[in-house]
Amino acid sequence: MEEQFGASEFKGFELEDAQAAEVIGDLLRALRRKKGFGLFFVQCNPAQGQRVITAIRQRFPQKRLVEIELNRQSETLYGELLELYQEKGFEVACVTGVEQALYSYEDTKRLAGWSSKEIYNYSWKGVPPLLSHLNRQRETFKANLPIVLVFLVPSFVIDYFVQRAPDFFDWRSGFFKFVESSDKIKNASQELVDKDYQEYLALTPEQRMERIFEIKDKILQLDSSDCEQKSNLLREQGRLFECDGDSSQALDCYDRALTVNSNNYKAWRNKSRLFDILERYEEAIESCNRALEIKPNYYYAWVDMGYALFNLDRNEEAIESYDCALEITADNYAIWYLRGIALNNLQRYEEALVSYERVLEIKPDYHCAWRNRGDVLCNLGRNEEAIESYDCALEIQPDYHYGWSCRGDALRNLGRNEEAIENYDRTLEIQPDYHYGWSCRGIALYNLGRNEEAIESYDRALEIQPDYHYGWGFRGDALLNLGRNEEAIESCDRALEIQPDYHYGWDCRGDALYNLGRNEEAIESYDRALEIQPDYYYAWDNRGDALRKLGHNEEAIESYDHALEIKPDYHHAWIGKAYSLLRMGQYQQALDNLQKALDISGDKADFLYHQACFSAILGQSEHSLDFLEQSIKLDPARKEAAKKDVDFDAFRNNPKFQAIVE
Repeated sequence: MEEQFGASEFKGFELEDAQAAEVIGDLLRALRRKKGFGLFFVQCNPAQGQRVITAIRQRFPQKRLVEIELNRQSETLYGELLELYQEKGFEVACVTGVEQALYSYEDTKRLAGWSSKEIYNYSWKGVPPLLSHLNRQRETFKANLPIVLVFLVPSFVIDYFVQRAPDFFDWRSGFFKFVESSDKIKNASQELVDKDYQEYLALTPEQRMERIFEIKDKILQLDSSDCEQKSNLLREQGRLFECDGDSSQALDCYDRALTVNSNNYKAWRNKSRLFDILERYEEAIESCNRALEIKPNYYYAWVDMGYALFNLDRNEEAIESYDCALEITADNYAIWYLRGIALNNLQRYEEALVSYERVLEIKPDYHCAWRNRGDVLCNLGRNEEAIESYDCALEIQPDYHYGWSCRGDALRNLGRNEEAIENYDRTLEIQPDYHYGWSCRGIALYNLGRNEEAIESYDRALEIQPDYHYGWGFRGDALLNLGRNEEAIESCDRALEIQPDYHYGWDCRGDALYNLGRNEEAIESYDRALEIQPDYYYAWDNRGDALRKLGHNEEAIESYDHALEIKPDYHHAWIGKAYSLLRMGQYQQALDNLQKALDISGDKADFLYHQACFSAILGQSEHSLDFLEQSIKLDPARKEAAKKDVDFDAFRNNPKFQAIVE
């Protein structure tokens, strides 16, 4: 008659079903019958494993039992068991934690979401060290350890034994498997899904991997017909991999989730989000569309769609997506924020301002929104208000280097360059490697005429970001001001190597060539600038100057007219046109153009200076000197310009001229 086991052996299993009691009974009977070396595998969760150990102790109190708990560093077992056996002597060894020794193995992650069938068909590359050791030492175990060895492992570990330690596994004396009730498996599975992403971020990589395999165990235990829950669990594995920075594994899990259940709209959304991270925006949009076909009011998918469209520079469509999301959840500040960025990109500044103000109604302490609001106000020319907005951002986040930098930009826009430099210095105290801060500091110094210091700042920016083409362009401009034209050309060339369609670089290069008297080459550079930016009136004006120097006054006038079509109040173009008209003998028209320049600029000293040049060109030395003297009385700084101006070469030795400019 077969021996029956009493209730004492099942202490701790009282809430389990009859199947669990049957499994433990079968195991205890097998242990009683086994003589000499025995190898048993029990597929169970950690709690069940501890209950099995308790049951063995209670059923066989006369047998000495040891527990061996493996960890992530475990690569061997035989030596540890032999040493313990020689020291204490025992009849039963229960081994737990085998899964810990597999977590760091490369293929473990790869197979996380796979079914047993897929694992069996997988082309394995190498063997986890522990399993390799067990395979090699199987004979030694039997020869030197007359014990019963019980491995208590979760279901996925059995797959590893089958594939990577088959010789060892085939020696088994018995294999026992706990199967939980379907309701319990469903409930446990449900507890593992839809976790907060921040919770996953707070886990260590090791804890995330443990959670991944906890989910895998549930996938293997689920009924094959429960496609919805299996899909949800696979999606959850993907989220954990994504949190761990493993995009490839995450995408694989999402794809498997959708293979199991193509209507899992959350998995489609997770896939789109991952595509956004990977900058695969077209695929992100496709995934969002699939999610929205299933659940049209799923605002997360509308947001992700907007983000992908925004990154494809399809800002109008992005705004439409954000608006769809806001119809569903009107008080989501993050969506209003993203909408504001897209509107700003379209230069719809007033609407962007409304979006940012909506953000701040919902979340007044969102410093990024205060900063972006300031940027929009700058774009609207409302720099004083922008500074107030940046101040709000900095009250919330005093070490927000972007806030200090943008505040500096607003001050610079107002011509308050000294204060701007102080703000850039604050920026760089917080973030010394912020190349944009160094570059803007250089611009403020340039505006103050401190070109040498400006170049030092640009150089710092370029040390940090050597491919920052704006930095090379600005540096070229400062070199121009110092008369270092050859170096300016080199700097502009560096900018244009990095960004060939940088119109400002071509214009600056043209200016340096013009200063060197290489007007034909200068015109070529201006033409390149205008191919890229046809409405860049500075280049049209500069092109006119170069043509005028070559005596091509009619073509020069055409260039000046282009500049004035774009910007009618650009007084420099009126002055240049006046000189060309004068050279063509149209004196009155030249004066009319000069008068228009004065009407725009209001600079009487400048007007008188050009009248002096006009008179000098016409050979009217007395008139010229009178105009020059009046100009210098109003603006003594014009003495230096007069000393170098070729228009006064004819009477440079005239005592009156020398007296005026000394």
